Amino acid sequence: MKEEYTTPRIEIVEFDTEDVITTSNTHSNSSNEPIELPLVPLR
Repeated sequence: MKEEYTTPRIEIVEFDTEDVITTSNTHSNSSNEPIELPLVPLR
């Protein structure tokens, strides 16, 4: 049986520099103290 190959598709989404997207928790599981994340410079 022969399967037809279909090329993968990608979607590029551009965000403004004011947008913030994160999936991290703001508190660690072991304590109620906030997690300090490093600053990431903008291009």
